[in-house]
Amino acid sequence: MQAQTYSTVKNYLNREQLNEHASKCTLVINVSQHCISLLAADMVQKEVMGLRVIETGNLRTTEVTAMQLAEWIEQGEFAEVDFQQRIVLLENSCYTIIPEALFVAEKAESYLNFVHKIGAGQEVLFNRTNGHVCIYAAPSLLLQNLRHLYPGLSFYHASGVYIESIFSSIRKAEKDILHVNVHKNFMDVVHIRNGQLQFANTFPFEADTDIVFFLLSVAEQQKMNHDKLAIILSGEISQSDALMSLLKKYIPEVLLQNRPDEFVYPASFREFQDQQHYQTIAALLCEL
Repeated sequence: MQAQTYSTVKNYLNREQLNEHASKCTLVINVSQHCISLLAADMVQKEVMGLRVIETGNLRTTEVTAMQLAEWIEQGEFAEVDFQQRIVLLENSCYTIIPEALFVAEKAESYLNFVHKIGAGQEVLFNRTNGHVCIYAAPSLLLQNLRHLYPGLSFYHASGVYIESIFSSIRKAEKDILHVNVHKNFMDVVHIRNGQLQFANTFPFEADTDIVFFLLSVAEQQKMNHDKLAIILSGEISQSDALMSLLKKYIPEVLLQNRPDEFVYPASFREFQDQQHYQTIAALLCEL
């Protein structure tokens, strides 16, 4: 069957600007298990031309053919557009962060195996960021298909990009804060203190109470003052979610992530909240 039979597409675009300036834009392709997000932005002029969110339904992106990937990525307003460059963010929970001073490239797989079981058909990659290295695994078939579509493509792990975006944003903040990026069934938790990465890990969850438990455990482990504890949330969460009310019962300050204000966005971005799709938008703050 054709891929588009299963997919649901949401467009947040400035179509006129996209058509006029696409050749100067970077296309960020964020690939998770059941979703692909496409963000087109002029990184020099600091203007976002559009975001396209493709929910692939029952088809996992890790298992589809190169042709199906092409149908999702190169359809609609993004079809046959000659972007200046394309980069891929791989979004999953199979990653670890280690200090760059301790990293030996030949041992990348060993570092990752220490915290994750790497199965057959997985390829281990790594990216350097802010004095640390993000080591991660992704399905070989997915990487092979993406490389077939776009030779010379650059890959990054979404969590590494998220952490780098936090380093950019905390220059304006003075508080000791936990940064939390919520996915459908896991979350990334990051703690940076005095410009140094103190903690970065991922936690699976099944219920909202799991999220509260993990966050309070991390705060205690990091010796954060509970009376002044603050968290900043991004990702699969909205202001009206029951999780927000639950978090506010146990955590003094619960904030939602703001979109980077140095970029101009299409008017259609008002249709979703700032913290949603932040995993893709975070790439705007990083020199990829």
